[in-house]
Amino acid sequence: MAIAESKALVRVKDFTRHINQIFSPVFFTVIGARMNIMLFSREIIIGMLILTGIALITKFAGCFVAALPKLRDLGRTMRLAVGMIPRGELGLIIAAIGLTHNLVSEVLYLEAIGMVILTSFIAPILLSKMYEAEVVEAPLE
Repeated sequence: MAIAESKALVRVKDFTRHINQIFSPVFFTVIGARMNIMLFSREIIIGMLILTGIALITKFAGCFVAALPKLRDLGRTMRLAVGMIPRGELGLIIAAIGLTHNLVSEVLYLEAIGMVILTSFIAPILLSKMYEAEVVEAPLE
């Protein structure tokens, strides 16, 4: 908050962009390298789909409930809620920590990674459909 109002904002954004270019690929490589793809099975896919369904519903609902009183527009609130669905970085970090400390099995870790990947693909598709529907419904001037 303090930086957002300061003159240093441009320099801070530039610095974090460079840091992000270095550490983002490393982060996702480490997360992916910990996956045991030899465990892949029909049960894992079913688990991924179940987790993805739960994630879609709970992420959408949580954001929708929080945003509706502020935005007071059903369409904008729904688009915002769908836009927040693919935010899975924290889930990846928690799953990796859980795997490291043997709190999460390799199977659950693989399902969680799959869920993050699926929500990252599903949300933009849903958003594009929502925006297409809005354009079709909008009256021509």
